[in-house]
Amino acid sequence: MLATTKNPNLAPVTLLAMSAVVPATMICWLVERYDETGISFHTLAITFLAGGSIGIIAAMINFTAANWIGGNVLLFPIFAGFYEEPAKFFATFWRWRHPRYDRPMDGLILGTVSGLGFAVAETAGYGFGPAIMGFVGSGVEGAGFSMLLIIMLERGLASPFGHGMWTGIITAAYWQNGRDLGRAFRARSFVIACAWAIGLHALWNASAIPYVSWFAIITSASLTAWQYHLLLVAKGYRA
Repeated sequence: MLATTKNPNLAPVTLLAMSAVVPATMICWLVERYDETGISFHTLAITFLAGGSIGIIAAMINFTAANWIGGNVLLFPIFAGFYEEPAKFFATFWRWRHPRYDRPMDGLILGTVSGLGFAVAETAGYGFGPAIMGFVGSGVEGAGFSMLLIIMLERGLASPFGHGMWTGIITAAYWQNGRDLGRAFRARSFVIACAWAIGLHALWNASAIPYVSWFAIITSASLTAWQYHLLLVAKGYRA
């Protein structure tokens, strides 16, 4: 409908719906199968929105600081994890002291929800440019909307293996260390979790390098799923 009518009123719902359908499905599956605490819809919704708003804002602040400190070098895509992973993790801060959500599995779920909220906002942002091209014309009839469809399909289908799982890995380790920053930074498990998330993020973004794009994404997605599965098993939940 967007491509046919070129009605700009359809752009927001198109971008958000296409960005959110796979992440929302993953959240429903994860909560239904692994949530034994009974995390409220209110908590899930706010955490999702925080990941997509506070997470993006914090990431941009970190991005600006990285640019100021290291110039263009730190702006290479492989360094994105250093300013995006802390931002998504910080979006869960409002539940760090909740007395009921104290299990590592709660942290895994909330971190995943925050990361998927971030992924939805980021994917919608990536689709905004092609949508504008579709409205103003790009020299090739329908090229902008065709590019929009490709971007949304690729990023949507790949979204479960990226931001959500990386943030889940970090927050599960943080919850495991009592939701205490001082204790977490001294704990080997939390440092290793952060290293895994940032490293997997860097590997994923190495797809920007010619000739290794799909290899980098598939390798990162496989290792991410493996680590995430190990977390589920290690916390005593059915896999």
